Amino acid sequence: MKYALIIILSILTGCATITTVPTTPIAIGFDVDDTVLFSSPSFEVPTTVSKAAFWDYVNSHSSLSTPIHNTVRIIKQHLALGHTVYLITKRPHTANEDLTAYINNILPTCPVLFCPKGKTIVIKTLQIKLFYGDSDSDITDALDAGAIPVRVPRPPLSNYKSSNNPGKYNEYILPN
Repeated sequence: MKYALIIILSILTGCATITTVPTTPIAIGFDVDDTVLFSSPSFEVPTTVSKAAFWDYVNSHSSLSTPIHNTVRIIKQHLALGHTVYLITKRPHTANEDLTAYINNILPTCPVLFCPKGKTIVIKTLQIKLFYGDSDSDITDALDAGAIPVRVPRPPLSNYKSSNNPGKYNEYILPN
């Protein structure tokens, strides 16, 4: 199965031309912030607010984010292959969150899952075979769950500069 996923990944990223693709649908996962959405503008909150107020603000200002077109294209290609795609964020869910509605306008068939305690258990439970993310924790969560990790280059204008060491875990890295 691992080789079939690498063939699919090669096709989706344009790294190879392969004529046969496995027809078995699989579960695919994507991190949200700086992977599916350039969300740094949503995170520009005064540092003096409480943690709860911070997340209330971030989760209710998704319209300040912009989709990362290359990632959205890859998601749509996975969907066209019959895969189930989950969007997983470490953000806590808040009562006034608009992230789900915002993403559903772009990718209406992809559920958004809020996992503030980590993504490993969800990746494992959903039997996600391939997980895309920008941060080191996305890669280690995928590895810990037994999924193939794929590093998505972080947007250059991202406010989040730490936890970004492409190749550190021998993961596949998408080209820019």
